[in-house]
Amino acid sequence: MIAPMTRPNRPRYVDDALFADEIGLRYGRYHDFVLRTSYQPAFRLDGDMLVPAAVEGLISATRNGVKVPPSRLFAETAQEDGLFVDGMCRALHLHNFEHFDGENLDLWIRLDMTATDNTDHWLREIRVMASKMAEMELPARRVICQIDGCASADAEMTAALASELRKHGMRVAIDDFGDADLTLERVEAIKPDFIRVDGSLFRDLCRVRQAKMLIRPLVGSFRNMGTAVVIEGIETAAQLEIAADSGADFLQGFALAAPQAAGCLFDDGPPPI
Repeated sequence: MIAPMTRPNRPRYVDDALFADEIGLRYGRYHDFVLRTSYQPAFRLDGDMLVPAAVEGLISATRNGVKVPPSRLFAETAQEDGLFVDGMCRALHLHNFEHFDGENLDLWIRLDMTATDNTDHWLREIRVMASKMAEMELPARRVICQIDGCASADAEMTAALASELRKHGMRVAIDDFGDADLTLERVEAIKPDFIRVDGSLFRDLCRVRQAKMLIRPLVGSFRNMGTAVVIEGIETAAQLEIAADSGADFLQGFALAAPQAAGCLFDDGPPPI
């Protein structure tokens, strides 16, 4: 979103690498990669119904017209361009949310602390995001920033970023639960509005016969701190049953809904669980 040019054939600013198609949807170009936005819904339980509550912005990439996994895009991004491409992803999610037809849904976007430990960079990124949202007349309260890499990032830097996000009206999420280095003390220091239980950790727990007895106390400990819990990576009906019984606030995974390309008509009616 703000990274300066350090190599030829690349725009100086992220917005100069974004383009609009015939219906106004934004896409980005990085060399021979084309980046587009997909949104994956997260649901809350309302009795026996699953009600869409938020969408997570995800990147879909093609190369010379052939779809490739986003991991390939990032693996082939030059080291000096990493922050530029990272900023492109957030810019696309914000711009395309204007065209999203799901009313009253929140937007989840990521700040990946593993990309750089430069606090000033992230503070600038947050301020640029806030400026973009003001231009779009997107209420900051509807944007939830997931801080990735909290377990290994400097505690003071993470706290500063969480404070800056809240100053601009955005809410804060931690996306690292499942990392052995992310302690309850670190979570309490950040006081996130949301914490996401890693999908691989959740699925590992589901393989244990007494999974419900393990997951309920985990969810309860965070909710007692005033933090809403998101269980992600739900892939089967059995996992959905365990997640629904856990007391988690939000549920997400391919068993509920796959990511949808920005611009697709979104069915925000509540499906039965």
